[in-house]
Amino acid sequence: MKEKAYELAKEWANNSYIDQEDRQKIQEMLKCENDNEIIESFYQDLEFGTGGLRSIIGIGSNRMNKYNVRKATQAMCNIVLKQKNPTMKAAISHDNRRFSKEFAREVASVFAANGIKAYIYPELTPTPMLSYAVRYYEADCGVMLTASHNPKQYNGFKAYWSDGAQVTPPHDSEIIEAYGEISNWDEIKTIDFETALDEKMVEWIPESVNESFYKIIEEGVQNTTMCKESGDQVHFIYTPLHGCGYIPCKTISERLGFSKFEIVESQAVFDSEFSTLKSTPNPEDPEALELAVALMVEANADVAYGTDPDCDRLGVVVNNKGVPVYLNGNQIAVLMLHYLCTQKIKNNSMPAHPLVIKSIVTSPLQATIAKAYDSDIIDTLTGFKWMAHAWRELQEKGTDYEFLFASEESFGYMPHDKVRDKDAVAAIALMNEITLFYKLAGKNLIDALDNIYEEHG
Repeated sequence: MKEKAYELAKEWANNSYIDQEDRQKIQEMLKCENDNEIIESFYQDLEFGTGGLRSIIGIGSNRMNKYNVRKATQAMCNIVLKQKNPTMKAAISHDNRRFSKEFAREVASVFAANGIKAYIYPELTPTPMLSYAVRYYEADCGVMLTASHNPKQYNGFKAYWSDGAQVTPPHDSEIIEAYGEISNWDEIKTIDFETALDEKMVEWIPESVNESFYKIIEEGVQNTTMCKESGDQVHFIYTPLHGCGYIPCKTISERLGFSKFEIVESQAVFDSEFSTLKSTPNPEDPEALELAVALMVEANADVAYGTDPDCDRLGVVVNNKGVPVYLNGNQIAVLMLHYLCTQKIKNNSMPAHPLVIKSIVTSPLQATIAKAYDSDIIDTLTGFKWMAHAWRELQEKGTDYEFLFASEESFGYMPHDKVRDKDAVAAIALMNEITLFYKLAGKNLIDALDNIYEEHG
């Protein structure tokens, strides 16, 4: 392993494709004979997994850097080009992590050089909005630059296919194979980003696309009048944990009438170092929500929220008579599903053949609730890409199912199918509505859960 790592490090240090500054860094590593650093950075090529790339940022074959990002993008291009579509398109977004913006532009440059027009968000934008953009543009694929809730040293490359979901068979294995077949940097095509913009092979995604995304969430609200007229009766505390959920979550909440949507200002800063956090930026971790919960208790607010850096996971903490209660992912999903079922029946908007999708490790209480309201439910492997894959297959088969809800216990929820991944923006809008509904009935979310348990076991 050590011998292979040193050999590969020397190859990178002497390859003119690698920038001079990066070659100098490798030469310094070799000169210092730092075995651990060289081995970890070069003992293997960074693997393209079933969802893309993820690793510590740094120079080396086994690290997240622009060279491996270009390579992964070229592998996607090689598979997209085999489709031989008359017009080929890709959508790109990034979060607040180190080099995410730079990596996103590298991705766009490789797509453009391969004749695939790239639509790229001009600012950091959540994963669910990337999924939406793929569907909006009817793109062949998409890429999100993020390491989700991993530590600050990491970044990643999430690969999406034309349905707006992360790649699944057969495309995932095809891209992995194409990635492994690239043996020479010269096989990777790229173009200067600004030149690609001038040549209209890269185009900024306009605000109108965001607007259409918000409108879809608004259309999914069950009690619009209630929200508009009484939304100011609920006080929310929200932390984006320094990530890209800040603007979308605040925007959709205020548009729906929730004017008391208070932000943890110190964590609204787009900070790749996550400097206010003691732990990873993961809303599943109570430590990550410490500041939001403290503010909730101090202000006697109703609920505290947290989203991860790419804003696909949502955490919820309830102020239960002055005591913070951290809801788990199953509880949040149960609240959402029960509310959607009861309100759609009340509003006469329940689909004729509703379908609920969940992962195999998510609470079976969802099945009980779904069946109580004449909805079918299916289980998939863990991961939203499998839920999206199952839904796509059902659509392709021409079944009469209509999508109702999808979720997994790890704080992921999909309240509508215009996005084919976890969506914390739509989820926060739904939780705002649910919280208000129960507060107007003199209850909080803990009371609501108790009622659901009493009714469904």
